[in-house]
Amino acid sequence: MHLGTVQRNRSDCRIRLSTPDPNDVETNGEDHDRIFFYTNFYASDAVGEDVPYALCRTNHANTAIMIPGKNTCYSGWKVEYHGYLSSGYYGNDAATTYVCVDIKPEYIIGGVNQNLGKLFFEVLTKCGSLKCPPYKNNYPLTCVVSLVTTEEKRLLLNDPDVLLNRLNRLESVVAVLNNTVQQQAITIQKQEKTIKQLQDYATTTQSYAGGGLYSESGGASEYVCLPPDPNYEKTSGPDHGRMYGPCCFARRVLNVPSRLNCLGTTYIRWGRKQCSNNNTELVYSGFAGGGYYGESGSAAEYVCLPPDPNYVKTSGGADNGHMYGAEFNSNFFASNANGEDVPCALCRTNPATSEIMIPGKNTCYSGWTLEYHGYLASGYYGHNVASAYVCVDIKPEYVMGGVDFHYGKLFFDVLTKCGSLKCPPYINNYPLTCVVCSK
Repeated sequence: MHLGTVQRNRSDCRIRLSTPDPNDVETNGEDHDRIFFYTNFYASDAVGEDVPYALCRTNHANTAIMIPGKNTCYSGWKVEYHGYLSSGYYGNDAATTYVCVDIKPEYIIGGVNQNLGKLFFEVLTKCGSLKCPPYKNNYPLTCVVSLVTTEEKRLLLNDPDVLLNRLNRLESVVAVLNNTVQQQAITIQKQEKTIKQLQDYATTTQSYAGGGLYSESGGASEYVCLPPDPNYEKTSGPDHGRMYGPCCFARRVLNVPSRLNCLGTTYIRWGRKQCSNNNTELVYSGFAGGGYYGESGSAAEYVCLPPDPNYVKTSGGADNGHMYGAEFNSNFFASNANGEDVPCALCRTNPATSEIMIPGKNTCYSGWTLEYHGYLASGYYGHNVASAYVCVDIKPEYVMGGVDFHYGKLFFDVLTKCGSLKCPPYINNYPLTCVVCSK
């Protein structure tokens, strides 16, 4: 999603503000508000202007990431667009999220009136639990959306060398396909049998939707799909983060194996500085960060900040959005973890095309590859700001020199809460494990 602009040349885009061509089923409902810039930080005349965005699909790319704190890409990645990191105002009541606003924003025609609604503010770094240097206190953070492409050269009709190369490749592919047709025919019956078994399994196996309690202000903001067969490593922990069930359950979603084995996907390894196995590429090793635990309007999610930020502006004008570092706030994750700053690693695994974090498991299901496992973490349910669920590595490391208690974005263990959450298989007040798997 390209925020703050209407069109991009490289991608297939359509302008979106909610939806330009909605299909209305009901003719009345809740009174939804507008989305607009609330300061002149992004442009000299931005305040009060409605924000457009473009939902884009880029060709010949298999992985896209947004990197907070950078306005250039790392080696091997290509810039889709760059700009300034944005969130809500830290003192407002509603939790928000971090997004990347284009460096040259446009506006919706006729949208200059300040009717409030969802607001965009710049994000300033806050030293303490956030490592400074390389970061600088109260500097506005940049951002970049980066792509990994599958082709380095576009096919041109007037380029004979490219045409010849493409034809040779096609001939090779046809030869391989001819050789494999007979083998595929032999395996069709086995595949049909496997599909039938999976369909039977899907109709009899139930997973459980879960998340934070609606009335607990510090609970994680997202919904999660809990497996029917949880694994536990500890049987008790401090009552900080919580996992409840909903009023109903959902069927488990089966993942269809991909035929593409030349692509890649990314994940964040929380609590470690390196990636986990030989098939992963370290994009960067950085610092966990996010909004301050006591600021109700802070962004809810945890982010992995790079070690070499880029700045364009050195002041934000107004103190609105904040970016702090992150700390463990108990000794649950390790015997000496309390007060330690949390590292992270952004990893790209190849040739996987899918990546999932499964709460409540420390092993992967059949056909999936283990990237890492550990304990589920979130914010404290009684704090003012919403949080998110992330997976902290089973053997966490710390940021060097980060043992002081600066607070910021905090990591707590997550305990199961029976009631709307099905028990068994879950056990009340047991700390949840987690696993990151790829395929």
